[in-house]
Amino acid sequence: MNFDSNAEERLHHAVERLYRVFGHYRGKPDWGDDLDMKTTEESTLLCRLPVCKLPAATFTYYSWHALTLFGVNVAALKYFLPRIIDNALHDMRAEPDWKEWCDVGPEMLICELNRAQCRNWSHEEVTAIQEIFAAWFTACIQDATTRPEGERGMSRYVLRPKRYAGEVLGFIALLGFDVTPQLEEWQNTPVTFATLQLVTFINENTDEMAQRTRLDDWTEMWGEVSVSDKTMQQAMVWLLSPAIRSRLEREFLAATDPALQIALGEGITNQELVVSAWANRQGTKDFPEWAVKVVGTYFHTDKAGD
Repeated sequence: MNFDSNAEERLHHAVERLYRVFGHYRGKPDWGDDLDMKTTEESTLLCRLPVCKLPAATFTYYSWHALTLFGVNVAALKYFLPRIIDNALHDMRAEPDWKEWCDVGPEMLICELNRAQCRNWSHEEVTAIQEIFAAWFTACIQDATTRPEGERGMSRYVLRPKRYAGEVLGFIALLGFDVTPQLEEWQNTPVTFATLQLVTFINENTDEMAQRTRLDDWTEMWGEVSVSDKTMQQAMVWLLSPAIRSRLEREFLAATDPALQIALGEGITNQELVVSAWANRQGTKDFPEWAVKVVGTYFHTDKAGD
C-alpha cells in the first residue's frame, strides 16, 4: 500500500513501541508442551533471545502454536505479539493483496488477545496495543492504492487492500476499545482515499445493515468475540449520518473522473438503500428506536446541491 509519509512514520513508531514494551519477555522452559517444542536447542533460543532476534523459521512455527494452542500461558502471547504484528505490516507493505500474518490471521490474534483479557494488562501494554491498531487504521484511510479498472466488475477506485479501514476499525471495536477517535479522524481526513474507504465500508455492509441493523464486518467472530451493541450502534449512526452523506455527495458533484463518480455514486445509493429499508421496517417488532431517529434525520436533511 502507498501510505502518507506521516501515517507511515506513526506506524513505524507504533511497532517500535510494541517491541520496547513487550521486549523484556522471554521464552520459558515450561512452554515445551504448550508450544509443541521440537528440540532442546529451540527451547534454549526462546529462553535466551528477544523475539525480534529469533530465526524466521523458529518464530513462524512457535508463534503459530502460541496462538493456536493458547489458553495456558499469557506470557507466550506477549512474547510473540510484537513480531506477529510487525511481520503482518511488512507483508502488507510488500504485496498489494498482502499475505496473512505468517499464516496467522488478525482475527485469530484478536480472539487470543480477548481470551487473554488484554485490556487488563498493564497500562503501558494496553496503550501500545491501542496505538498499533490506531496507527494501522490511519494508514488505511491514507491509502492511495486502487484496484485495476474492471477487477471484480467494479470501478478502479474501489480500494485494493483486503484489510480496509472499516475492518481495522472493527478490530479495534472487537478488542473493546473506544472507536470514537477513529470515527472523528476518518471524518476529519479530507482526502479522496478516506472517502473511498467510507464507500467500501458502506458497500461491504449494505445487506447486513439493511436486513439485520448490524455491520457484517463486525459480526461475531468464530463464536467467541463480538462488538458491543453500543459500539455497533455508534458506528452505524455515524456512517448513515447527514455529515457522511453530504461528504459523499459533495465529492460526487466535484468529481471529474467518471470512474470516481461511479464509485462515489455506488456508496450514496447503498447508503440510501439501507435507510430506505429501515424506513420500511419502522413499527416492526424489535426495530430499534435509535434506528428510527437515523431515518428521520436522514430524510429531513437537505441534500448537497438541492
